[in-house]
Amino acid sequence: MDSVSGAIILAGGLGTRLKSISKDTPKPLMPISDKVFLDYPIHQLKKFKINNIFLSVGFNHNLIVDYFKNTELKYIIEEEPLGTGGAIKKALSQIPDFENIVILNGDTFFNIDYDKLVELHLKTRSDITIGSKIIQKPYRYGTMEIENSKVIDFKEKKEIEEGVVNCGIYIINKSILKYFPSEEKFSFEKEILENQIQKIKISTLVSDSYFIDIGIPEDYNKAISELPQFLK
Repeated sequence: MDSVSGAIILAGGLGTRLKSISKDTPKPLMPISDKVFLDYPIHQLKKFKINNIFLSVGFNHNLIVDYFKNTELKYIIEEEPLGTGGAIKKALSQIPDFENIVILNGDTFFNIDYDKLVELHLKTRSDITIGSKIIQKPYRYGTMEIENSKVIDFKEKKEIEEGVVNCGIYIINKSILKYFPSEEKFSFEKEILENQIQKIKISTLVSDSYFIDIGIPEDYNKAISELPQFLK
């Protein structure tokens, strides 16, 4: 895919909510059939010819590097947790020549059409384009208010019947770098998406494709039975 420079997968989190079953295994390495979770978003990227893939790793990163040792994946290592924003900032500092790049979380899988996501991003000339989904009872997530395809507000987590949820897949343009704070550690969601929404153009592609976040044991157990179909 010539219109994006590759992808950064954020795979450095501590996975606190999954500790009861993951122990010292990084969430992206949790087993799914004869693979690990991270195999699935990587497969999805490659299906759309996004092959220049960087893994931003931290917690027990040696296990991730060892698992993927015979692949062409590249690594950005966080010596200490940097938050989503800090991880993205560090990764981009090592990928200087990019115009648009895909960023996604290593503990979620969204079977989205990347071609359509990129098409919307370029058509709307957005600074950031988010892959999103309408979810019933999205109590674990904040939601987004949108008009046409433009994101106009982010809402805090609350008990509502349904809402448009940010599924943690982005295409970002290098123009947003000037809005990054000087700190090394910060939240991309809070400091960039929410706090800069009046200054940057954020679009979203709402997809009804399969989505799962293995942040809690219940959803990890669902992933074990549901995900293998996506490698066929």
